[in-house]
Amino acid sequence: MADEFNVNEYWLERGRKYIDEQHTPPEFHRLQEQFLLDVLQRSGLPMRRVLEIGCGFGRITRLLAETWPDASITALDLSPEQLANARRHCDGA
Repeated sequence: MADEFNVNEYWLERGRKYIDEQHTPPEFHRLQEQFLLDVLQRSGLPMRRVLEIGCGFGRITRLLAETWPDASITALDLSPEQLANARRHCDGA
């Protein structure tokens, strides 16, 4: 029987090297960010408290903090390396 897929180990390993392996074009990220902001702004939801699960290196976390500076944002990630990256990337936001 083949080894079982370990989702936690997959994301931990990906988190160790993801920031160095960005293969997605920057234009995709900009469109993704704009779409997310449009959906959240049009939803009418109050953005006072935000929980981001799987924050990675903090790209979306920073975007949320800059868009809603009064919001309390909690960002979680399985990878300690990615959390360290997110702290650096979101410093001052």
